[in-house]
Amino acid sequence: YGELIPEKAATCDKPGEKAHYHCSGCEKDFDEEKRELTDITLPVNPENHTYGELIPEKAATCDKPGEKAHYHCSGCEKDFDEEKRELTDITLPVNPENHTYGELIPEKAATCDKPGEKAHYHCSACGKNFDADKNEITDLTIAATGHGLTAIQEIPATCTVEGQKAYWQCNSCKQMFGSAIGMDADKISAPIKISKLNHKLSKTPAKPATCTASGNKEYYTCGMCHAHFADNGGRTGIAQNSWIINAKGHSIASRVDKKPTDKKEGSIVKGCGVCGYVEDRLVIPKKKLTLNLGKSAKLVSNARGCTFTLANAKKYGKYFKVDEKTGKVTTKKDYSTKIKKSIPIKVTVGGQTYTVTAKIKIPAPSVKITRKKVGDRYRYTFKYNIPKADKIKVRSNLKGMNTKVVDKYLSQPKSNADSYINLDLGKMKKVKFKIVAYYGKNVSETRVITK
Repeated sequence: YGELIPEKAATCDKPGEKAHYHCSGCEKDFDEEKRELTDITLPVNPENHTYGELIPEKAATCDKPGEKAHYHCSGCEKDFDEEKRELTDITLPVNPENHTYGELIPEKAATCDKPGEKAHYHCSACGKNFDADKNEITDLTIAATGHGLTAIQEIPATCTVEGQKAYWQCNSCKQMFGSAIGMDADKISAPIKISKLNHKLSKTPAKPATCTASGNKEYYTCGMCHAHFADNGGRTGIAQNSWIINAKGHSIASRVDKKPTDKKEGSIVKGCGVCGYVEDRLVIPKKKLTLNLGKSAKLVSNARGCTFTLANAKKYGKYFKVDEKTGKVTTKKDYSTKIKKSIPIKVTVGGQTYTVTAKIKIPAPSVKITRKKVGDRYRYTFKYNIPKADKIKVRSNLKGMNTKVVDKYLSQPKSNADSYINLDLGKMKKVKFKIVAYYGKNVSETRVITK
């Protein structure tokens, strides 16, 4: 039999079961006395509602219906009033006047960037809003006032100071913006810095100081801030004018600038050996001086700073004089005294003494020769007049020329009708004549004529 299955009461719409045993072998049912039951069903009883507790009234609101107080049968799902009379409709209809206003919500003022709200009542039931007079409000929004922006101008960066980008600031909330639109996306928390610029450097090359002009070390100058730097990266600043190298001043000394030669004067320079500045320049006479007897000449083109001394005045003084101040040499036309080939003259200049060798000469005689064919010979006719001369001597390169015959007709200081010679040239086409004049112990320069 197993255990007794307790009774299950019938409800208002569902049958129940009597208390019984059930045989699992034959599948038959038995009452408590173990008598066989052919039907264990308890029939439906419309009076057997499961009312439960009274469900209290739920008042209708402004937009939701309510419910009357009632019992609810969980069996047949029907509703009954407090007297347990069946109700076909427990609904309490919606009442638009039944708003749950609560307390007045005060106005929330709008700001620059946030909207405000009007003062209002809020119905927690329907979610609608009402003004202070309880008139419905569809929009509570008080529009944002908007930012009253003031433009802050850009501060350009320089090579010494950071700059700052332009920005706009609200006069009310002091919020800063990166543009004049004043959008949230443009908000900034602080002005945006502009990095310092690089120096715009120009190079001043190093220049050595001279004797008279100052020089400078290499340095760089910024064209924007005008600061000065020792390097081209603008890292090492230097003070104004710290690059100046003072002028050295002249290093004055006397030196032979140009040595004299036989034909050209030299010079002594008193000046700076560094820069070439000349404080004074003295002339050194050329080593040799040649002048004709009876003529004058200067030993030096500029006698300043020079003293002149004739080495042997007694010996040469008869026909040769030197002005010790000016260096002017004067010769006397004295053919009777033997003229020395060279006369030494001492010239002191710049603390040094130089010797000038003066050579006096008698100019070569002036002679004109004409040639004329005579038979198988050539006649050479000489014309000349050499005052003061004792005689002349004519010689040639013609071999075999009879010098005695030549001296007979061509030795007088003045030519005449007999001053000619006839010469057999043989294979020679021209004859070279050398002619000198004699003045006592002195001989002139040689005149050479080819005819």
